[in-house]
Amino acid sequence: MLTVPATALMNQMSCSKKMLLISIAFLAPLIITFYLLMVGQLAALDVAKKEQTGLQYIVPLRQLIQHFPEHRGMTNAYLSGNAAFKSKLLDKRQQITKDIQAINEIDKRLGAQLGAAAKWHEIKSVWQRLESEAFNGQAKDIFTRHTQLIASVLELMSTVSDSSGLTMDPELESFYIASSIVNALPQIVENLGQARGMASGLAVKTVVTNKESIKLSSLLATVQKSINALDRSAKVIAQSNPAVSAKINSNVDSAIRVGEDYLHFLDQEVLQTMPTTIESALVFAKGTEAIKANFKLLDQLIPELVLLLEQREGQLTTKMTTLGLIVAVFTLLALYLFAGFYYSFNTAISSIKATSEKLAKGDLTSRLQLDNKDEFADVANSFNLMAGQFAGVVRELERSIEQLASGAEELSMTSIQTNQG
Repeated sequence: MLTVPATALMNQMSCSKKMLLISIAFLAPLIITFYLLMVGQLAALDVAKKEQTGLQYIVPLRQLIQHFPEHRGMTNAYLSGNAAFKSKLLDKRQQITKDIQAINEIDKRLGAQLGAAAKWHEIKSVWQRLESEAFNGQAKDIFTRHTQLIASVLELMSTVSDSSGLTMDPELESFYIASSIVNALPQIVENLGQARGMASGLAVKTVVTNKESIKLSSLLATVQKSINALDRSAKVIAQSNPAVSAKINSNVDSAIRVGEDYLHFLDQEVLQTMPTTIESALVFAKGTEAIKANFKLLDQLIPELVLLLEQREGQLTTKMTTLGLIVAVFTLLALYLFAGFYYSFNTAISSIKATSEKLAKGDLTSRLQLDNKDEFADVANSFNLMAGQFAGVVRELERSIEQLASGAEELSMTSIQTNQG
């Protein structure tokens, strides 16, 4: 039989050891399951905290992805012949200096942890060289170097996103919000910035070559593709979290509408009109309006993502606490019931042993008294029945012995009388 080995094992152990072994057999899988659940919850909690750390670094980077493209567009217009942009360029450089100082502070705390320190140092070095050479360089070369610098900033954002876990966020709505913050919106504003800078320069020249027209057309198509991606992300967010969607919906619609209006404006006024008569400043201003609309959305999405991550962290903490309390309560209850069972079991065994010893010493009136309503009650009834029968047998033996003694005494008296008579 399958139970033979288990029976043989139990037969070699005392009752307390049997109970301990059975308790371990039941508790071990529960403890392992609880441990694995807690490990999973702690891992999810760590992910939420790391994502918040990544956002702390990305927030100041957001300023650079606005101000670097603006500096690029102004520089391109200036080098293309519009000297009025020089004072604006100097003001913009002051803003960029403040941006760099803010990022330096966050990089000191989080750069090494997020693997961003080396890349940030490289970006600062490139900017210093570009800043010193921008007024004296060729427009095309300076524009390209700006674009490469901005690409490095976007790459840094992706690095921070990857190392902090934002790229692989486990929740659908926060995943698409993080994707919009790190990828979609930065790409839109960068491509809009390139289109703004290029179109501002073309407006100054008034004549657009075929090559320039093709390049600008390609850029506008890329912007439209990025806008379509943003629109899709917004629809997914609306399906997965209507509450968040309701808060961001107006800014999403505004960013998409203003962006598409600017694309149409460039197509009509720069690409379709030869020679172009539109003012460079107007091209730049409309581009800035479209970019600001997207940055407004970006600035709204960042705190929304922070809020979602904080809520997730709170929910995970509450879940862990609740799970821990439930396990603790039921463990204490199990221990309490086990202690009661052990005490009840030992009390019954002790009572049986004590009553048996009294019977063995001749106390035939001793009976087993138990409060149990379980199998021990049956044992007590059987024991008491046996004790009663045993007492009856003993009493019968006593009566027989008394009768034998009485008969022997009569026989002895009869024999004496016979001998005397």
